[in-house]
Amino acid sequence: MKIDELICSFPKELKELLEGCRYEENKVGCSDTMVYKVIGKDGKDNRYLKVSSNKFENFNYEVDLLNWINGKLPVPRVLYHGHSGEYEFFLMSEICGKDSSVIDENTDKVKVAKALARGLRVIHSVPIKHCDFDQSLETKLKIAEYNVENHLVDEEDIKSSDPNITPEKILKELQYNRPNSEDSVLTHGDYCLPNIILDKDYNISGFIDWGRGGVSDRHQDIGIGCRSIKKNLGEEMVPVFLEEYGLDKIDYSKIDYYILLDELF
Repeated sequence: MKIDELICSFPKELKELLEGCRYEENKVGCSDTMVYKVIGKDGKDNRYLKVSSNKFENFNYEVDLLNWINGKLPVPRVLYHGHSGEYEFFLMSEICGKDSSVIDENTDKVKVAKALARGLRVIHSVPIKHCDFDQSLETKLKIAEYNVENHLVDEEDIKSSDPNITPEKILKELQYNRPNSEDSVLTHGDYCLPNIILDKDYNISGFIDWGRGGVSDRHQDIGIGCRSIKKNLGEEMVPVFLEEYGLDKIDYSKIDYYILLDELF
């Protein structure tokens, strides 16, 4: 849908908030959610707008989690959340900087990998005593099972690495090889490079896209982080990331497990 058509569906309050703004569609990522960069009248005060129809994800969980995290971590502020007809709208503030997947010949990949590790340690250090956002393995496996049963897994994507694999086979393997324990921390849930914003000096500006965040095993983030670093920075940067993160002992079996689990999301 074109943005001009979508604007006609905006609730009154959202129209007033965004009057006179321009829109740039953000096509990074694989979600069916529509994402727009909203550019303010003077080119400043930029924001981001997520739009979903009823058949796709809803934003209630992410909105509530961001409100809980705000003040604990550098994350977007929730500016508006509401519905109109078949659409749900979620407006948030912009985290200034560039996402860490933007690589060119001048990028210091070692500094990026180390910044990602330091950022992850910051997330994992947030106290979880009063955090009610459950992303435990029990919960994630139930969601994975639902996704498989309802044909919500991108089979073409998972078959790109193994033409004989199926979502059902992955789910059985995950259930059979389930880890015996969880090292629970606050996790981002999708700790890949496009979701980590850096400033020009390779410092963390903030973390975006928290729809799968919550209390989970730290290897959820470490696994997705390793996979994303390998893809964007090169495999040789993975040890740099892990060393900077500072685990006394690296559980590669858990890293592989959570990477495989992510195939069903």
